[in-house]
Amino acid sequence: MGNNNHDKLAVISEVAAEAAHEMRTPLTAIKNSIYFLQMAGIEGHNPKIAQHVSLINEKLDQCVRMLTNLQSFVQPTKPIKKESKIDDILTDSLTVSLANSNVKVTTEFQKDMPLVKIDPFQIRQTFDNIIRNAADSMASEGKLAITMKTEAGFVVVEFKDNGAGISPENMDKIFLPLFSTTPHNIGIGLAVCDQFVRANGGKIEVESKVGEGALFRVKLPLK
Repeated sequence: MGNNNHDKLAVISEVAAEAAHEMRTPLTAIKNSIYFLQMAGIEGHNPKIAQHVSLINEKLDQCVRMLTNLQSFVQPTKPIKKESKIDDILTDSLTVSLANSNVKVTTEFQKDMPLVKIDPFQIRQTFDNIIRNAADSMASEGKLAITMKTEAGFVVVEFKDNGAGISPENMDKIFLPLFSTTPHNIGIGLAVCDQFVRANGGKIEVESKVGEGALFRVKLPLK
């Protein structure tokens, strides 16, 4: 029975990975078509057209993020590590992840942060997921405070939001695949974060109180 379940899981993972791969082609075609329509000036004909084009792009980006997380989870790869600037990776992540958001962000980065040997793609995806998860948990006037420092042989990055928080019964479930408390989320993002951070020799810690937001702490080893 155990081997049979393992075989079924392997098949499901293979199908999910193939589906994610195949779906990228039509999504890319749609994205390119929208870009062509924008270049042709379609948005100038009616303000509502511009709103709908923006909505389509937003939802396309959301689909691509879901596919990226799904592929990362069902086809995990070993990290390709290189000396990287964590502060640059985080800054780029913030710029893209909150491009269309009203969330107010404050940052406090330690000066002269050392280079860290990590996989920049995996850690960037981790930051993207945590930031977007925080934004999803907050109302339009959300606030996200981010700090970065070195501590006891680790680079420590903290993400503190003022969202709904996490209930005690869900604290042990948030990194489980397919667990989500939001209807548009398939529950892979935080599982991928945990997977990537562990693969890079680090760990994620979470603190939260319902109604007071949540704090995600990413620790990555300096050596």
